[in-house]
Amino acid sequence: MENCPSELLLLIFSSLHPRQLTRCRRVCRRWYTMIECILRNENMWKAHCLKEFEDVYQKKRLSGLTWRKLYRSLNLWTKLLSATETQLIAFTSFFCEEIYGFQLLTNGIIGLHRKNCIVYHDIHTLEYELSLLPMFGNYTRYVENDETIVLLEHQANLTIIRKVLKDAQHVRQIVFSNIKNFLLKTDEVYIITVDNKIYVCNLHDEKLKSTFVMRLTANILCVEYVNRCLNVLTANKHILVISGRRLISQFKLNDNCNTLHILKQYNLLQNLSWSNYVVNNWYTWINPKVVKIYGDFVFVGTNFGFLKIYRSPYVNKEFDLVTSRPIRQYRLPCSPSHQFQNHIRHIDVLEEEDGHSVFISTSEKLVVIKFSHNVSEDGLLI
Repeated sequence: MENCPSELLLLIFSSLHPRQLTRCRRVCRRWYTMIECILRNENMWKAHCLKEFEDVYQKKRLSGLTWRKLYRSLNLWTKLLSATETQLIAFTSFFCEEIYGFQLLTNGIIGLHRKNCIVYHDIHTLEYELSLLPMFGNYTRYVENDETIVLLEHQANLTIIRKVLKDAQHVRQIVFSNIKNFLLKTDEVYIITVDNKIYVCNLHDEKLKSTFVMRLTANILCVEYVNRCLNVLTANKHILVISGRRLISQFKLNDNCNTLHILKQYNLLQNLSWSNYVVNNWYTWINPKVVKIYGDFVFVGTNFGFLKIYRSPYVNKEFDLVTSRPIRQYRLPCSPSHQFQNHIRHIDVLEEEDGHSVFISTSEKLVVIKFSHNVSEDGLLI
C-alpha cells in the first residue's frame, strides 16, 4: 500500500465509518495525516449524526458542541454503566415557590418554571441570568424554544410570544382564551380548546392567526405532530391521525393490545398526562409521572421520586417497561414533608463533551445527574 496513489486512498477512506477510520490511521504516518484531514471535516460528522441519531438537531442546538464532539458524546451512551456519576441539587424550592418544570435553552440558559413566575439561570453556574427578565404569572404550562415562548395560565388563557421580531409588521404576542393544552413545534403551535376544538397557529404569520382544524366529541388528552400528521389521543382510548383538516386513520386501544407499544409508535408517550390516563394494569406497577425517550434510552419518573433509566426496553420486538429492568435507578432526595408527594414532573438531557447531564425536576427540587466518561479517543471510536 506504500505506492498506492493518494487519490485512491482518499476515495477508500471517504467510504469508511468513523470507527474504521480510527483504526486505519494507526497503520502509518501517511495514513494518519490523510485520515486526520477527513476527520476534521464537520460535514462528515454532521452526516453521521443525522444518520445514526434521532432528533439530532435538537441535541446540537442545546449542546453547542461541534458535530464531531456531539457524535462522540452520543456514542458514549453505550458506556453509561461505566461512567463516573455525580448528583447535584441545582435548586430547592419552598412551598410557595413550587417547581412546575424547566426548559433547556441555547447558550447555556435554563428557564425554571416556578409556581408564580418563570426565571432564567446560567446552566453551568446556576446564577440568575441578569440579561433575561423573569416573567410573572400563574402558569400551568411553559414551553420555550429559540424563537417562541408559550404560556398557559390557570385561567385557561394561552399566550404566544415572539422572542425576536423579524419584521416590523409582525405582532409580538397574541392571547387565546378557553385553552386547555397546546403543542409547540418549530413553525406552528397546535392549540386545544376546553371544548376539544383543534386550531393551528402559524408562527410565520405576521398576525399569528389561528386556523380551525377539527372538533372532536371525545376529550383530547394529548397530541403530537409527526411526519406531517397530527396524532391525537382521546379519553375514550382512540388514536386519531389528522392530515391537514382530514381524519385519515384511527385506532382503538383495547385490553388485548400492548398499549405502551402503540402509544410509542404514535409518539404519544412523552406528552401524555399520566394522572389523567390509566393504561391497563402496568400503570399501577410502574406508577409513571413522566416518560422521556432519548434514542435507545427511556427515562421514567414516578409519583414517588424514583427515576428509572432503561436501555432498549423491548421484549419480542415490542416496547415493554414491565418486563424490562432499568439499568439505573435513583430515589431523588426530598424533605420529610414531601416524601409522599415527591412527583417527578420533567426530564431532559443535555449533551456535553465526553459526557451527559440529565435534568430532573420534582415539585421541590431540580436535580442534575452528570455522567462523565474518561476514555481516550482511540480507545473509543473517534
